[in-house]
Amino acid sequence: MANGADISAIKDKAEKYFAKGQFSYALETYQSIKKYSEKDPRIYLRLGDIYRKLKKSHDAIEEYKSAAEVFVRQGFIVKAIAVLKMIIDMDPTKTDVQKRLSELYAKQGMGQKGEEIPKKVEGPKPEKITAPKKKIPRTPLFSDLTVEELDEVISKINVVNFSPGGFIFMESDRGESIYIIAEGAVEVICRDKGNNEIIVDKLGEGDFFGEFGFFSNGVRKAAIRAVNDVEVLELSKESMKEIEKHYPRVSEALFNFYRERVADRLFALSPLFEPLSSKDRKVVLNRLTAHVYKRGEMIVREGEIGDKMYLIKEGGVEVSVNDPKKGKVVIASLMEGEFFGEIGLATCKPRTATVTAVTDTELVVISRAVIREILAKYPEIKKVLEGVVRSRVADIMKLRSGMILT
Repeated sequence: MANGADISAIKDKAEKYFAKGQFSYALETYQSIKKYSEKDPRIYLRLGDIYRKLKKSHDAIEEYKSAAEVFVRQGFIVKAIAVLKMIIDMDPTKTDVQKRLSELYAKQGMGQKGEEIPKKVEGPKPEKITAPKKKIPRTPLFSDLTVEELDEVISKINVVNFSPGGFIFMESDRGESIYIIAEGAVEVICRDKGNNEIIVDKLGEGDFFGEFGFFSNGVRKAAIRAVNDVEVLELSKESMKEIEKHYPRVSEALFNFYRERVADRLFALSPLFEPLSSKDRKVVLNRLTAHVYKRGEMIVREGEIGDKMYLIKEGGVEVSVNDPKKGKVVIASLMEGEFFGEIGLATCKPRTATVTAVTDTELVVISRAVIREILAKYPEIKKVLEGVVRSRVADIMKLRSGMILT
């Protein structure tokens, strides 16, 4: 019985044949380890590729079908769908395969975590960045779908490939589709106020992206760049509308995940919380709440004791103080990504200003307990916060001094 090293050596030999166009030799070599395909479906996948090169479409489809079924059993539904789409491109009549995969996925437990994905079968190539091996996370789009729902989603998905360094989309593009990574890795890129590039996150197989523009009906808030060869499943807005007519839960699952991503992006780009690691951002976000205020609604009142601060997730607010002679005086306007309430939180003294929503506004609410934990671990955030508090208190004191003089 061959061990791991033997199988790897045989794969390398087969790939050299494949790279030279010696497909019959490659086929014979891969056939010698086909019995290991139930653990490594990429062997089935490569056999399918070889049969396609040899113009044996029927045999290729059979190998691809076997690969897709093993991917599903191992929990890799996204990869299985990509293979399925390849089968249907070769023979549009093979719709029975789609139904079979949906049923098999349901029997497997709908979104069970997969095993570690086998290393991709590749021939000698120039050195390049590769995505780390990982367990495929539950994909919100598929994690709780019935056979009928999954079948409908699969029928609407397209498979798209990108080369290393290629952009799936750019910041400010219209958000017409969402994407799920079947293979490879991408970088999520934003720009700060100084137009400096910030890599907010890296996403791998099973992750999805593009939901910001998709759900907000606005432009993309970030660019997505391929780290290596990337294969993605694309679901367009038009296709989602068709799905929603019969299966609204699919859209609901995606929208909930979208709300979490918005908060994560705000923290990553906030000058205050930028030092937080991606892992710590996720821990903190799990402890936060969000609250929506209607236009004209007061959020904090001058003179109240404050034990929370706020990060604007969507919308805008105005900051005002009360002038004994003039009444309400607006001293600042704050928009998405900016924060307020830090003075009362940091000093434990009454609020120095009133904050009111100027549009329907969603805020991330950060308690004193959470802030204390963050400051204990990240002294650089404490330094930034103290600087902001000093600056804003000085501005308000200067303004009040002017009020008294006039």
